[in-house]
Amino acid sequence: MSEEKVVGAGDFGYAIKAMKNGHKAQRAGWNGKNMYVTVLPGYPEGIEVNENTQKAHKLPEGSKLIYRPYFQMMTAQGDIAMWSPSGSDALAEDWVVLES
Repeated sequence: MSEEKVVGAGDFGYAIKAMKNGHKAQRAGWNGKNMYVTVLPGYPEGIEVNENTQKAHKLPEGSKLIYRPYFQMMTAQGDIAMWSPSGSDALAEDWVVLES
């Protein structure tokens, strides 16, 4: 569990609504210290891509891409990873919402 203040708990639907409002969420049973998930809102107007994205997708320099909302996880190692919930995560009722 994170050392941040808990402001609520519930199922994954509850956690998603809270994350869309800027909160972090985590499963109560996660063993990794300070792991949590956030929702990034996406960028419908597009943002200029960085050099890595530009090279990976062979885009012209200065390209803009539209980003859809997505989940990011702070891992136990302290880095960020894209995240998709497993079936167990989506059906779990032990989600904890943390103060934003």
